[in-house]
Amino acid sequence: ELAQPYVSHPLFTVEAAKKASPLGAALAMWVRSVVAYKELALTLRPKTLVMEQKHDAYLVVAKQLVNAQEELDYAQSDVDSLQAEFEEAFAQKKRLQDETESTKRRMVAATALLEALEGEKARWTTDATLVEVQKQRVLGDCLVASCFLSFCGQLGPATIDKL
Repeated sequence: ELAQPYVSHPLFTVEAAKKASPLGAALAMWVRSVVAYKELALTLRPKTLVMEQKHDAYLVVAKQLVNAQEELDYAQSDVDSLQAEFEEAFAQKKRLQDETESTKRRMVAATALLEALEGEKARWTTDATLVEVQKQRVLGDCLVASCFLSFCGQLGPATIDKL
């Protein structure tokens, strides 16, 4: 602000100062550079403050992102373990369903076999009764056969053929 009237004066140029003294030209160049730097710094200072604030906000958000990513990783590991448990339970359910179906098929086959054999029960009961009767009669049948063979042993072949 104070240097502006001097810097904007038409005689305050590097060429005009060079005519007076080489050191004056350097001094004029330095003064102009300092004034330009000051104007630039005044222009950039609010932008720098905004940039620093945004950088601080970025650091906060970046930290929140890291925390959120850690939570997500933890949640994902939970989801993965639950998915593995689900798949294991589903496989066990499938295995049990297959076993149930197999057992049902065997039960149906056994029931059909029992129904088919139900008609045979009466015949087997009758056959078992006949076998019991035959067991009781076997001794007597053996004696009759033995007697017959003893009797036939004295007969000739022509007589045996007639019998």
